[in-house]
Amino acid sequence: MNIVKHIAQADAITNDSRLLWLDTQHGLARAYLDDGQTKKAIGLFEHVARIGEKTLDEGHLGRLSTQNWLARAYLSDGQTKKAIGLYEYTARIQEKTLDEGHPDRLDTQNWLARAYLSDGQTKKAIGLLEYVARIEEKTLDEGHPDRLITQHWLARAYLDDGQTKKAIGLFEHVVRIREKTLDEGHLDRSDTENWLAQAYLRDGQTKKAIGLLEYTARIQEKTLDEPVVGRTAEDYLVIRL
Repeated sequence: MNIVKHIAQADAITNDSRLLWLDTQHGLARAYLDDGQTKKAIGLFEHVARIGEKTLDEGHLGRLSTQNWLARAYLSDGQTKKAIGLYEYTARIQEKTLDEGHPDRLDTQNWLARAYLSDGQTKKAIGLLEYVARIEEKTLDEGHPDRLITQHWLARAYLDDGQTKKAIGLFEHVVRIREKTLDEGHLDRSDTENWLAQAYLRDGQTKKAIGLLEYTARIQEKTLDEPVVGRTAEDYLVIRL
């Protein structure tokens, strides 16, 4: 066998093995994060990210995915500034390498907006979420989960910014769509209903808030493994606020 060809094949095997190892480590870190072992997840994501920086191109999808998940782990751990910095870096790379409507690019922007919101940078969050929502209106069906998630978080940003009427309108829209597409006890549907009730309360529509929370409480008592017994709608209002 030609020695150059042999070396090239050996390098290819080495690269394939390295990518498989990185995928496995990345998957393990995600499992730690899902299990609430956030510190373990961060340590492993950081290790995989360091290896990726040495061995993969800047725009490699695997490298960017690990950086995004590391940022998500930082956010979960309360390290919001670190999360923002990493999301902003990933977003800049994806703006050069991915189309405007690419799901990975929109997902990064969505999570960056959530990090801004967590950091109190509400105007930045609103601007970015409005941008993502406009793109998704062109590229995704009305009931697509990603589009609804963006609208839900945009409504939350409006609520944080004191734009209560806008928040209510958008929450109501998301609730209507999710009533058609999700089961009654689905967590995403219940979460939006709870936030809509909070928006009603802030707008002085207390009866609407109580009615909606009483409804979600009844559903949760049927569907949750450990229902909260003996709580009234007023209790939930106090907890949320």
